[in-house]
Amino acid sequence: QHEQLARPPPPVALHTTYQFSDTPAYTWGKRQRLREAGLWRGDGDEYFDAARSGGFLRLVGPLVEPGSLEGVKVREGVAAVRIEGTKGYTDRLMNNVVDPTALPEDNPMRHLTFDVLQRAALRDALALARATGRTLLLPPLTCWCDRYWNALQRCRMAEAPREMRLPFACPMDHLFDVHLWEEQEVPVRAASFLYHPQANATLRGARVRLRVAGGAEAAEAAQAPLAPGDPIPPLPPPREERTVAAGTRLSDIRAALGAARGAPVLEVGAADLRRLCVDLGSPQANREFDHVMQALLGPAEMVRFNYRHMDSVWGFRPPAPIGERPDCSRASNAVQRLDEASKFVTHFYPFAIKPDTAFETRLQ
Repeated sequence: QHEQLARPPPPVALHTTYQFSDTPAYTWGKRQRLREAGLWRGDGDEYFDAARSGGFLRLVGPLVEPGSLEGVKVREGVAAVRIEGTKGYTDRLMNNVVDPTALPEDNPMRHLTFDVLQRAALRDALALARATGRTLLLPPLTCWCDRYWNALQRCRMAEAPREMRLPFACPMDHLFDVHLWEEQEVPVRAASFLYHPQANATLRGARVRLRVAGGAEAAEAAQAPLAPGDPIPPLPPPREERTVAAGTRLSDIRAALGAARGAPVLEVGAADLRRLCVDLGSPQANREFDHVMQALLGPAEMVRFNYRHMDSVWGFRPPAPIGERPDCSRASNAVQRLDEASKFVTHFYPFAIKPDTAFETRLQ
């Protein structure tokens, strides 16, 4: 929770506690935690070299827009991969229609539902990174519920203080199996990368902003903090901007950048990214990308979230595949992304639930 950053005095020692991504081969999770905190010194200069990394891609703004689910009604269990518990509980999650924004904070379905949108935004960012040959700087991630291998109380560890913040800026291993990203050779950097002591300070000013015509500007101040009590330091304005039309295919972005394609850091607003077409240019490229995303963003090691007693749900739902020939005629909204994910997961996990009618909405 990084509580030590929210109150004095500053810490004088560090201990890497348990996390969820170590293997017998290496302590992937602990290394990632240290990278996120800007304390890992085991990476060589090449790790911070934009030229050797193909340049970096930075996502700006909240991954889950405030109000993105306003007016939406969903089946309470729509974002779960698996439901288990008493019949009353499982029936409720399969049949109860709720406003996900009104779910109490101790209900893990709030976490899983909002994470579907967060995971979809991350998928799109990884697709743009692949299309432009860049290395993604992971955006700050949010958890609406803690992760633990035993029973949770109020979506928190049993030993956690009642005032523990929800939601909170959470580490990568709370949401993903870090070692799989290494195995799939998907290069990423921590959200704090640009502020690391080894990162060349010129990177922070050598940014080109990609905008989508007709979109609202993404407020950097609205982005989640890197950790509680640790707001994102201000960056100088981008040195230049490039604008593309809404619906532009990701495979065309590199050419659209023109002379700016070699910029050390390309940044794009999360809201603008949703207005581009996630298409890597060929059916084969899209199939290969979808295959990697199944491994990285799906429940490779499923996570169980206890609600009360033995009632629990499992996550996480990966985004729907982009498919061989994506439809570029419209941008997807939050309702569509939830609906697509709820249908997609049953193709790969036979024990997953699949409500016949996932959504009721008042949006026109």
